[in-house]
Amino acid sequence: ADFWRVIEFDPSNHFNYLQLAPILVQIGDVEGYRRLCTRMAAEFRDTKDIAIAERMTKASLLLPIPDADKPTLNRWSEMALREGRDHVYLPYYQFARGLLDYRNGASASATDWMEKVLRNESGKSVAGLRDAQALMVMAMAQFRMRQLGESREALARGLKLFEKNLGKSGSGDLLGSWHDWLISQILIREARALIEGG
Repeated sequence: ADFWRVIEFDPSNHFNYLQLAPILVQIGDVEGYRRLCTRMAAEFRDTKDIAIAERMTKASLLLPIPDADKPTLNRWSEMALREGRDHVYLPYYQFARGLLDYRNGASASATDWMEKVLRNESGKSVAGLRDAQALMVMAMAQFRMRQLGESREALARGLKLFEKNLGKSGSGDLLGSWHDWLISQILIREARALIEGG
């Protein structure tokens, strides 16, 4: 409720949307999440900022929403990749594109993007979370392509990387990036349900 008020007060601050989106998904407020995605598309449709484009793409794809604004998501993703090809944050732009492709049913392309993400130097904290998220998307895409062994391996690698970089939720150490921790949790839940649930 407080984040909704913050967005009303400061609707042009994209970071508030990025933080609210995983909260809504985590608490199961799918209708609120859909409303937020519609608002993000309207508020930032014409952004020229590649960081905003990447973050709004990712925030809009935490759930497979059938009525997502696909033209806006495609435009954001393409701009971030085009303008950010030499940027230090290129793996984040690649991740957003891969997640978009996965949501659009392009599993082979999603896997290719996630492999590019994982080829970058990761280190710890947020980059480690990004790689754990990439492994979750890769695992789901491989499962959809019936690459079951590879899918389970990617899931196991992602879970191990998540635990290594952040530990258990009760540790209290979210390294200043709690929204990335929530996004990781959301993708882990989805991947486990798909792969372990068959």
